[in-house]
Formats: sequence, C-alpha cells, structure tokens
Amino acid sequence: MNVLQSILLGIVQGLTEFLPVSSSGHLIILENILGIESESSLFFHLMLHMGTLVAIFWRFQKDLRRLGMETLRMIYRGLRNLKIFVTNKRNGSNEAYGRVIYNNYGKFASLLMITTVPTAMLGFVSRYIVLAAGTSTMACGVGFLLTSILLFVLGYSKFGKKIPRNTTFDQAMWIGICQGLAVFPGVSSLGVTIAVCILMGFNRKYAVKYGILASVPVIAGAFLAELTHLGELQVTWSLAGIYLVGTFVAAITGILVIRYMVSVTEKKKFLNFALYGLVIGAASIIGNFIFQ
Repeated sequence: MNVLQSILLGIVQGLTEFLPVSSSGHLIILENILGIESESSLFFHLMLHMGTLVAIFWRFQKDLRRLGMETLRMIYRGLRNLKIFVTNKRNGSNEAYGRVIYNNYGKFASLLMITTVPTAMLGFVSRYIVLAAGTSTMACGVGFLLTSILLFVLGYSKFGKKIPRNTTFDQAMWIGICQGLAVFPGVSSLGVTIAVCILMGFNRKYAVKYGILASVPVIAGAFLAELTHLGELQVTWSLAGIYLVGTFVAAITGILVIRYMVSVTEKKKFLNFALYGLVIGAASIIGNFIFQ
C-alpha cells in the first residue's frame, strides 16, 4: 500500500461510515480493485474507523458529554445505594434506596452499556472468522445483499415514536446481539442497528443516533483488542506511517461530511440504500467469478 491508496481508502471510509452501507465492505472491494494485499488489513480498517470516531466525537460532543456525566452520576448513586444496603444489613435499619436513573440521558447511557456487552462478546469470538472472510469479495457481496434485504424490509415498515424512556433493557440486549452479528464483511453494522431499532418502534432520529453512538465503545474496544495482536502483524514503521495518513484523512473527511450524511440517513428512504446494496452486492459476487 502506498500513501495515495491510503488517502483514497480514508476518503471512502469517511464517506460511507455514517450511511447504512458497509464501510468495511467498500474498503475490501476497493483494496481488491487496487490489488492491495496485507495481513494487517483488519488493523488498518480499525484505524480508519478510529479516524471516523473522531468525527462522531465532534458531531455528538454534547450528547457524549451528557452521557458521560450521567454514567458517572449513576455509578455514584449505585455506590451510595450499596452503602445504604450494607448499613441496613448491619444495623437492621430500613433506609430507602435512591433512584439510579433520573432522565433520558441516564436511561440512554444504561441502554448503550447493555448493548455493548453482547456486541463485544460476539465480536471477540468471531474475530478469526472475520479475518478469514476479510479479503473475499464473495463474502463481501453476500454481506451487501443481506443488508439490502434488511433495508428493503425496513423501507416498507412504519416508524415508531419510542425514545430512551420507552426503551427496555431487553431491547438493548437484542440490539447488541444483532450489532455483534453484523461484523462480517459487507454487512452494515449501522444499517442493521438502525433497522432493528426502527422495527422495535424507535423514532427515526433516535434510531440513527442509537446506531451511531452504540458503535463508539465497540470501535474503541475492537481497536484496543487488536493492539494485543500487533506483534503478530507485519507492520513496519513506514507502513504504520501510511496507515496514520489514511486515519487522518478518514477523520477529516468524516468531520466534513458527518452532518450531511447523518441528515441523509435520517431523512432519505431506506429503499435507496437497499437498491444500492443490491447493485454493489451483485457486482461483487459477479466480479469474484470473473476475476478469480
């Protein structure tokens, strides 16, 4: 891989990360077209995702700040209730416990934490399967088609009115499971998460925000986990520099387009994305047989 290829892949990552199409799938197809072969492609993809993570922090900084503060407050309230429990047991008293979740942001933070657990577990156990399928345009094409089918179903579904206070913890767990199953090439994690949220009755804006913010701990966790395998990868200092250039470009591109892309995802009909996924999925599968 050279610097120009890294820049191109960074731009593609920044443009596709916030749409219900697979950004990793686009990267795999483009790498195959450009003839890029690397044993550290998964690590590079995670670095590009870390780049667009910067854009998420920029666009949703107020939401993330409030979520972080509410998380700290919930931890404090939980510890205070634990102290009350110990005191009640020790003294035989009956002091009342305080509420842990006070508002929508507190509920949203707790929902995201629950969603993260099954996603992280499924991502961990499926790492080697993802690595095996990571360079296959066939697997990528199938992933695009599966996402397309889901978006077609979503396109004919009615949107609900649920916001965080109407969302159950069971629903958060199932969202996490579905997001964890969307780690395979060509399957859009954002598309799957948004689809599941809307099918559960979320309103469109909340579903999109949930899908994007639920990816934050997953991307960060996957990147940190991949660092433990860095010694197994053939990443030279020059290649690391090329990767960093792509990451920087992905971050800048993401910051420039995230507002528009999120607006498109919220307002456009999902049938448009379904048709796009159908075309690129079919092209990937056909191309796999022609150029094999």
